Amino acid sequence: MMSKANMEAGKRGRPRKKAMPAEVRKVYLNIKKVYENPTVSWYAGKYRAYVTMQAYSKKRGKKAPITAYIGWIDNGKLVPPKRKANAKRIEETRKEYANAIAALSNRNRYLEKRLVQAETAEKGSIRLQNSILTYLSMNCRATAKEIAKSLNEKPAAIICNMHKLERKYGIHYTIEMNLPMLGYYCFIALGRFTGAMPTREMLAKKLAENSRVQLAFLMAGGKADIAVYYLERVYENEKDSIRDCYDELEGALHGFNIEWTLSQFFIIDGQFPVRDAFFADLKEKGMEDAREAKLTYKKFAVLKELFINARQPLSDINRKYGFDANSAYNALCKLIKGKVILWNTINIEKAPVRYYAFIEAVPSSAQAYEAAKENWLKNIAKKSDYPINKYALVGEINAPRAEFVHIVPVLDNEGLESVIGNMQKLGMATYKSIITDVLVGNIPLRRFDEAYSQAQKALIEEFWRTNPKIKRKNYWLG
Repeated sequence: MMSKANMEAGKRGRPRKKAMPAEVRKVYLNIKKVYENPTVSWYAGKYRAYVTMQAYSKKRGKKAPITAYIGWIDNGKLVPPKRKANAKRIEETRKEYANAIAALSNRNRYLEKRLVQAETAEKGSIRLQNSILTYLSMNCRATAKEIAKSLNEKPAAIICNMHKLERKYGIHYTIEMNLPMLGYYCFIALGRFTGAMPTREMLAKKLAENSRVQLAFLMAGGKADIAVYYLERVYENEKDSIRDCYDELEGALHGFNIEWTLSQFFIIDGQFPVRDAFFADLKEKGMEDAREAKLTYKKFAVLKELFINARQPLSDINRKYGFDANSAYNALCKLIKGKVILWNTINIEKAPVRYYAFIEAVPSSAQAYEAAKENWLKNIAKKSDYPINKYALVGEINAPRAEFVHIVPVLDNEGLESVIGNMQKLGMATYKSIITDVLVGNIPLRRFDEAYSQAQKALIEEFWRTNPKIKRKNYWLG
């Protein structure tokens, strides 16, 4: 029931706070479909409707708010005012409203144009950053001036984007080494726990103590529970290397019930992960075995320091080890010429990866593999649209049977399904595992130009093998 004070306030024309009745609200919503900013208020005993908008005022010489009275609400209907002056003003208000809408439409078109320009600029910036990542993956010791000349950009833009990339992706400048030249074979050991699984901390501690374990991680959903990437010295008899590797793994994880499958790992794409601890083993046991590399103390020092930071000035290495002025430069030239250093490259440590998948692809037969080999290599060598390559590491193993193992950084689920689907189209059975925990080392990621990858080299070799009648030209093969 309305109080006496509210009734008196209504008679005097003062607005009062009152919930809008359902009939009035229905009319208000219909008015809102026609006008942009309608208002309904209680005045002089009736609900009255107004329209407020911004329009140009000749009197003020600028835009000003204009309020027009369009009628009162009675019995669920809008009753227009009887005075002609109000009707004329409504018509003027409608024209001004139409002009305001046209101006707003022009403003929206302008904003849409600016948005398209901003999106185009962002895409251009992403393309430039990806090009810089590719260049650094190929030669991280290049100067900003050299990169700018190659990419047709200004050196200042290259330096600015390099700083952004370093902060965004945690770039580590390093080198990719030719491990067989240093006297080491690459191995992979896949293990399955037959008893109680040890704790993560215990496994990580035991494996990290062995300087030849370069990468180890736990997996779920596949045939194996743990994978270890291992380096072993080169012996005259290959079986001795395999036996030594197996004995060291058994010794490192003594007391754990693990069934191991050990095989030599032949790299097809990516770089084999190497830890800092590897250089302690190389200095202690491997320098005598690195006869092909002719590894001297100066070469060893340059190799170690560039592995830690490949962009550091060579003069810093000379100063740190007390070498002569050009000693580090001469040692670096010999390491590159002797193919001990393959690439001055990078590792992207903070890539936008959701998770990693470990995929084993097993050809149904040797004949099926030979038939699909070219297409499989093309799939590996395909250019990536992301800041990292499609595969982190791809290799071939031969135990217990010939198969291929892939570490795939997954940025979206569709990408992973596409990878597995391509393998299955080539007639290979796939076994997928999800990497749940990295125990030792880091998974190497970069944006390498696949035109210079091992997969591309294998494609070229396959072309010459299958077309012996074509005269072979001196193309770059690696």
